[in-house]
Amino acid sequence: MKRLMKIQALLLLCCSLHLNAQQPFGAEIDCLRNGFHRQYIRQEKVGVLDSCDVFYQCGKGSTGSIGDKQLRIVYDDALHQADGYQLPPSRFVVVEEELPDGRSRAGKLYWMGPLEMADSKENVRLAKQMRKRYGCQKLSDSLECVPAQWFTGSLHVLAWPFAYGGEAVSRRMLTYRVEQGVVVPTEKGRLYVDDFTYHGADREASILCGMRADGKMDIRLDGKTSPEEDALESRRGLHLFASGVNSLMDANLLPADLECALPVMLYLDTWGKAHLYALSEQLTAQERLLLALLSGAVASQPANVFRPYWCGRGAFPAIYLEARLKNRKWSFVDYRFK
Repeated sequence: MKRLMKIQALLLLCCSLHLNAQQPFGAEIDCLRNGFHRQYIRQEKVGVLDSCDVFYQCGKGSTGSIGDKQLRIVYDDALHQADGYQLPPSRFVVVEEELPDGRSRAGKLYWMGPLEMADSKENVRLAKQMRKRYGCQKLSDSLECVPAQWFTGSLHVLAWPFAYGGEAVSRRMLTYRVEQGVVVPTEKGRLYVDDFTYHGADREASILCGMRADGKMDIRLDGKTSPEEDALESRRGLHLFASGVNSLMDANLLPADLECALPVMLYLDTWGKAHLYALSEQLTAQERLLLALLSGAVASQPANVFRPYWCGRGAFPAIYLEARLKNRKWSFVDYRFK
């Protein structure tokens, strides 16, 4: 009994040091925690997508469609400060051109007008003033745009963004370097930042597949299949993650009849190492013990156990998970798909 009490005391101490330690990125951790509670616990309305600009892209000399309207730019103050003009949420387009070397491309950034131009006299007046100040470029028979000469900086464009922890987040980000409205030449294929993914998920996907009677393959993780590709990839990746975590834990330390579900956050530091943080505002002594054991297994995972989502400032280094314990095994589900 005394030996068990000593082990519990040691685990409590380790848990307290790890889960509550103020590391150099402590302020960011607090911000990520607050975002989780706003969206998933208090269920406040997340309006971050409402202030996003709509972004298009097209090739020089192209007609008709000007690109994918599911691209968004998170509000950028420099992009909206046009020499004294404060731009509302707007539409922007980059007209790309392939350079003579055939291996790189450049282009120009244009302002297409406010999102709600037809509904606002002020926005119509603003559009006229912008054309007078910066000129106008005719991109098609019905489309005239203003060169965004006032903007210099990095333009981060999110593909199919969604609200996550109170921020606009995407699996993929498109980045342009712009100088006074002119896109700096970029090597082909270098505009997109890598997709969000889990370590080893694609490489090991075959072991998670089962052959159906009709000869087609099914992914079988939790006995269900999902029509949503992202949800399926998340289950697959977290299945692999859970396998790695459970392999490093002594199941005998976990009560056989104990079941629980705890909100946690995985955070990647600058070296790509994952850290586990509790998201519950209050934890019981038993929950702290469980998280201490789980935290040690997470810390032993290889670097870059997941590749992060992206947001307006760059990498969004966290994922929000519900950690579920049953039959002495941990499993995980992303709050995005709960």
